[in-house]
Amino acid sequence: MAYKDKQLKEATQIAYADLQEAFEVCEEKGGTAPFTIKELVEVSNNLPESELSTVSKDRINSLPEEMYEWKIVKVWDENESGNPAEDIGFYGCLIETDDNNAIMAFRGSESMENYFNLLHDWTEADLRLLNSIQTKQQAKAEEIVKELNDGNLLNKYENLAVTGHSLGGNLADHFTISSANYENVSNKITQSVSFDGPNFSNEYIAAHREQIQKVSGKMKHYRWSVVSSLLHPLPGVEQEFLKIKDYSEVQGIIDPDSGQTFYEIFGRHNTMSLMFDENGNAIRGEIDEFSMIMGDFSRMIDNCPDIVGDTIYGSVYGALLAYGWLNGMYDGDKYSGTQLVLLNIIRTFIKIETVCGIVGYMPIILPVIAVIATVLLEGVVIYELGVWIVNQIGDMLGWTEETYYEMTNFFMNSWYGIKDEFQSVFNTGYQYATNNSEISVNTDRLRDYADRLYNVNNRISDLDSSINSLYGKVGFLDLLDLIQADILIGYSWRLNSCKNYLYNASDAFNSAEDKIRKAFE
Repeated sequence: MAYKDKQLKEATQIAYADLQEAFEVCEEKGGTAPFTIKELVEVSNNLPESELSTVSKDRINSLPEEMYEWKIVKVWDENESGNPAEDIGFYGCLIETDDNNAIMAFRGSESMENYFNLLHDWTEADLRLLNSIQTKQQAKAEEIVKELNDGNLLNKYENLAVTGHSLGGNLADHFTISSANYENVSNKITQSVSFDGPNFSNEYIAAHREQIQKVSGKMKHYRWSVVSSLLHPLPGVEQEFLKIKDYSEVQGIIDPDSGQTFYEIFGRHNTMSLMFDENGNAIRGEIDEFSMIMGDFSRMIDNCPDIVGDTIYGSVYGALLAYGWLNGMYDGDKYSGTQLVLLNIIRTFIKIETVCGIVGYMPIILPVIAVIATVLLEGVVIYELGVWIVNQIGDMLGWTEETYYEMTNFFMNSWYGIKDEFQSVFNTGYQYATNNSEISVNTDRLRDYADRLYNVNNRISDLDSSINSLYGKVGFLDLLDLIQADILIGYSWRLNSCKNYLYNASDAFNSAEDKIRKAFE
């Protein structure tokens, strides 16, 4: 069975609803799962202190009537369990749609107004995608794959679809990729759709390349906001840009207190902004300019040395923790442990100091970022961002087309002048190309070198995994030597960057050669 786009979108909304308490009550009363959505909603509404929030009710009430007969088979919930050390913010559920078909749905990031969400979703899950091979929530998704593979929950179903929105979309991707190692689950999966989920780091893609190749044909990534433009798309996975509703159609529904600009940049990420045809298929559209620019910028950061990504993660993490303290999000009942409170105070202080330092040195940092962009992306991100800013200013000031042209041309000439000056002084490759007008390049050898670097990096990663497995086997006296070896050995971003550079250079030279040849035909 192939689900319609709208059906899978509704499954993501069920994953957002807080039905787990009602599910537990039904089991405590002697019921046997699965339980219908309708039954769970009724039980939840009759609880003395219902956990079915206003947001959850809105999501459930928006479901088509026939979906109230869908059933929740099992819930995996690791939100606010009462033990902060075990919580990771993860939520997933297995939904039975009929006797032969089911959907595995994952919850995305929840409101920042709750400290737990701020910590587990926005920092440990979302931000951690940068420079990361696997997050805690992704690890939990993989545990579920193994559980389903070894158990009998999926035995009755012929087909399994996997889906999620936002962070849930990223988890759906990881679940499907992980299934490549578990035949019983992989054979059941017929669809895997990420609704506007963030992409993945270079490190993740390199570490999971073989699994991705095995399952990419089943996967699809629907994109319509800046969130799904972040980091690197999975190779071989179909990418579709969707059309969203006009601001006038969502006023009072999505971000009711925000303006049109906020909606078009950020508010569009909500699934309620999507448009479907009469058959339940999502209507295709085009990527917006802001998403394109920010996507390029995020990939530039990911391509930087790990220390850059880690510094950005630490700074934003600290800022979010500070935001939590300032807004009184910490729950005294949940966080009564003195150690945990002190630890967060120290971490917050350190990160606030980092953020303040970054702000103070912004006049120095901005040129450094420009240099990084020039070296890594030839200034494409900075140039596009500059043109976008010029356009926004022009819109506010009501510039004429002639003024637009003059200001854009001025910015372009200024930027390329700075870039050429920088390259002429610091870029040895640029200097060589300037002094040598004729070059000969063997692109086959470039690709061969790239393949060899890729294989070396995989062997290093395997060695690193083997070293990690020794920690529980060596004695205390050998522990220091093991730690030193572990620090020195690991997946190398430098080798990966060199590999990517060789591939890209080969493609660029071949393309240039074709253009020159065609010009003389």
